Amino acid sequence: MELCVAICDDEQIITDDLKLRLLEYKPDFQIDVFHSGKNLLENPNKYDIIFLDIEMPEMSGMEVATELRNANYNGHLIFLTSHTEFMPDAFKVKAFRFLRKPINNEDFQETIKEAEKEIINNKKLIVYSTDGIKLINLNDLICFETIKYNTYLYTKDGSIETRKSMREWMEILGTEHFIQVHKSFGIALRYIDTIGADYIIMRYTEMKVPVSRRKIGNVKKAFFEYIKKYALFT
Repeated sequence: MELCVAICDDEQIITDDLKLRLLEYKPDFQIDVFHSGKNLLENPNKYDIIFLDIEMPEMSGMEVATELRNANYNGHLIFLTSHTEFMPDAFKVKAFRFLRKPINNEDFQETIKEAEKEIINNKKLIVYSTDGIKLINLNDLICFETIKYNTYLYTKDGSIETRKSMREWMEILGTEHFIQVHKSFGIALRYIDTIGADYIIMRYTEMKVPVSRRKIGNVKKAFFEYIKKYALFT
């Protein structure tokens, strides 16, 4: 799932640096840069994460954050600052984290990973099923299977029949947290329990998912890379 990120800071050197760090961390982040809080406020709700400088002319970052929360923005606010005396006020606007300037890469990596973890775990998926429209937690999707012309989503709460194809579901879900392992099966990497010679056993289900021989190597590689990066997600 692609995440949308906004960077709002009046210093070009800061926005350039932070944008570069974000793209190095994940090239498919959708990033917009603002040098004024007023411009950010024109359309803030498209962003999953907003990096916000506290000390800006015209309108401070704390004032921008207050406006965002008053407008029901419920994304992650990460403040950028050279001072820590603003921290008590940050609780009032439900700030996720502070990053001190100049930005320390270790602090940045920890912050973006924790923010991404929370966002992914709380993402909702609108599913147009054969029984109507359903809203499920993305975190509850274990695997999915194509049978004839329909695809079944298997979640922690049961199965949902949909008319979308495997290809369509892979386009929606992306390949960072999900992988197609067979022409008829896709799985959530986080719920792999056991990888056999030509099958995978998924957590929370009795299903033994077949894996194509030509895909087994890529599946193992994707799983181990996922564990290294997202071990705390599971």
